[in-house]
Amino acid sequence: MKVQTKKEIKLIDGVFTPSEAKSILVTMIDNKINYHKLDDFSNHIRTDRHPHHSKKRVEELLETKIQLRSWLDLVEHPSLKIKGTITIELDEDIQ
Repeated sequence: MKVQTKKEIKLIDGVFTPSEAKSILVTMIDNKINYHKLDDFSNHIRTDRHPHHSKKRVEELLETKIQLRSWLDLVEHPSLKIKGTITIELDEDIQ
């Protein structure tokens, strides 16, 4: 059976209060931050190298979380639509 080269997954599709939206989105960002921190630690222990990409990405995600929280704190509308689809593709550059 041949593997598809591209897959899309509907991750979020719904209507939420600003509080629910903040909880969902901040949790997702925090999980991504934790992934990068664990990956950075694991790589450092195994290979004694410091992956700069992970550190930079953590900084970007922390800034995104601050901006998202600030914006959601200002929203006075009772509901927000959130749609998020993840696209996964095989990296054809790597064989």
